[in-house]
Amino acid sequence: PEAEAPPSPRPKTFSERVLTDSQSFVSDAVRGPDRDAVPGGRPRPLLEIGDPFLGQTPIQEGIELPTGAVWNPSLLVYGTFRTAVQVFDNGLDRAPVPGARRIKPRSEWANRLDLFANLQLSGTERIVLGFRPLDDVRQRRRGYTGYEFEPNRVQGQPGEVDDWNDGVNARITTLFFEGDFGEIFPNLDPDDSSLLDIGFSVGRQNLLFQDGVMINGTMDAVGITRNSLRFLPYSSNTRITLLYGDPDLIQPRSPNRANPPSATNLEFLQSLKTGRPRKRTDRQLDLVALLTATDFYFTTMELDFAYTNLRNNGASGLFFGAAFHQRIGHFNTTFRWNGSVALGEERIDGPQDGHLLNVEISLDVPRTHPLIPDIIYFNAFLGIDRYRSAYRDPDNPSPLGRVGITYAGRGIGRYGSILGDQVTNDVNSAAAGSGRRNPLRFGDRAVGFALGYQMFLFGDVRKQLIVEVAGRRSTVPHRHLGAYAVGVRYQQAFLDHFILLVEGFQGKTEGMVEAYGARCEFIVKF
Repeated sequence: PEAEAPPSPRPKTFSERVLTDSQSFVSDAVRGPDRDAVPGGRPRPLLEIGDPFLGQTPIQEGIELPTGAVWNPSLLVYGTFRTAVQVFDNGLDRAPVPGARRIKPRSEWANRLDLFANLQLSGTERIVLGFRPLDDVRQRRRGYTGYEFEPNRVQGQPGEVDDWNDGVNARITTLFFEGDFGEIFPNLDPDDSSLLDIGFSVGRQNLLFQDGVMINGTMDAVGITRNSLRFLPYSSNTRITLLYGDPDLIQPRSPNRANPPSATNLEFLQSLKTGRPRKRTDRQLDLVALLTATDFYFTTMELDFAYTNLRNNGASGLFFGAAFHQRIGHFNTTFRWNGSVALGEERIDGPQDGHLLNVEISLDVPRTHPLIPDIIYFNAFLGIDRYRSAYRDPDNPSPLGRVGITYAGRGIGRYGSILGDQVTNDVNSAAAGSGRRNPLRFGDRAVGFALGYQMFLFGDVRKQLIVEVAGRRSTVPHRHLGAYAVGVRYQQAFLDHFILLVEGFQGKTEGMVEAYGARCEFIVKF
């Protein structure tokens, strides 16, 4: 008799798949029924040379290096194309303030292409090259190629209007080499008994620590990792990483593409006045971090520490993060504490003192298919003073992206986050009663939550619906300013490479007009 096919693996939990600052959550939705394009049962990539990735065919003989390592090079070219039509109104630009100029809601067509080439040398060594040729986030406002419907962007001389955005560029966004010292020089340890299994990574790469709360962005970095350590009681593995990073060490920015200073994003402080290669004394930001993760029998613990120094103004700060992840039956929980400390006097263009506490709780709810349960989640945060991340990219501005879909950024165009980075009056202005209409950004002196339900329609992981209610309120005494929002997202995969995503929200900030947003995005993964 024919053997029964093994059951499909359980989909990732909500926190692993949805609560991100980008669109990476859609990756597991593309699971088409037909897998005959490439041996091994997977869609065909854009380009593949050498042994197929995850293939089932015999591998090539390879090349033996003088060090004793055997490399079997193979090239894989892949990427993601995103195109979106969207409208966003945060309710702040149309605030009912006498004499204020009211701005129309933002509406646009935006495009983004992430293109990667992965040169796999062995099981542990590889070189990755990446481009984003259709957007330049360093230009901030006009970064994404497309068309702006409203409001028109004034360019150059007064009265000159340019509706088209041209973000085409050849800037390298990813270029790094990673490997394992013990695998590159196996002759130094033939019986694999010493401590030479030290991983390393060098080059421009995306860094994500504390699930993007502490560090979330691309840097030119050097990292050394020691894994598989067992020196703590009741633990099975400990990973320790030492990291140094600089946002623009390899490829400095070109002239006239600097971002304005901002105390909420150290990335904005990395500006250059020339396009010439820089000496060491010209660097704007240095980051040094010690990053650890330990698997215990009852939890996974992350302890991270970082130090940053802003060379342009001498401001420096310390950052720390602690996280504990648990899975108890059908429950998934995460408890997180992040803090930032300014060394010396706090500056508006540097690190500030503050703490950000997060809790994430989700429950698997079997409904139509025992292996594809629905997910109900409750996430909350408490912001004490003004917590600042050690480093963030401009298209991932808020550390609250994991709280919910109404807090997360979209990583494309000018579509903002109604609760994550544009909410209500500035903390200092509210406390002083000045009435200035500046956004309360991130988790500054605020408490908030998100309650949502993720449904896999008809037991199909390729059809997902998320409904979420969320809110937040300022903790500044005598100024209890709040905001709330309801968000809905539907996404469906087609064939092996295509995803359609439709979402929207309706919300309101106290003292402001109603806010709303809607978007339709088409995604091609190749």
